[in-house]
Amino acid sequence: MSKRINRTVSLEQTKQYAATEQDAMNLLARVLMAAPTQSAPTQSSPTQSTAGPRIDEMLDQIGVRKTTGPYVCSGGRGLTYADPNRNGLGKSDGSLVTQDGLIEAGCHVRWQVNAGRRQRTMIYVTLESDDTYTVRLWQKTTQAHARKTGVYGKVLYENTDVYCYNLSEICASVYDKFLQDHCDGFLPL
Repeated sequence: MSKRINRTVSLEQTKQYAATEQDAMNLLARVLMAAPTQSAPTQSSPTQSTAGPRIDEMLDQIGVRKTTGPYVCSGGRGLTYADPNRNGLGKSDGSLVTQDGLIEAGCHVRWQVNAGRRQRTMIYVTLESDDTYTVRLWQKTTQAHARKTGVYGKVLYENTDVYCYNLSEICASVYDKFLQDHCDGFLPL
């Protein structure tokens, strides 16, 4: 039986062991990759994917198939995606947050981030009808709160009108802001 070790590591702590900030980010990525998580789906060629061209493009822009990027750096696991119009033709339906705190989205990618033991926090990337993206960091509420109020989650951060060339950067900044505001700047391991 393996013991679970509860440690936190911040980017500032990794900088003392690295010469440059890029080396510190690589060290932090290696620490995250050593943590027990489900591995991201990897594919040798986008033509082998059954997700469709829009999802393939989103996965590439987020950096899911790379060893760096917001998916890996956020401790991503449980990657899911949906595209009702898999052939990639036509407009996306967009997304909205319902009154009960759930996110309804047409073409989207989402994954669970490392947010501590008892928190279920996810990043949602949705393709909107105007061909921009919306990035949301969503947190599930407790069962007691959901039964009492009928609200199952809440959007902590939302960035709209995100273009493909800065999608990866926005996803990383949303997770960094979450760490600063909710985890005192430290990465829960």
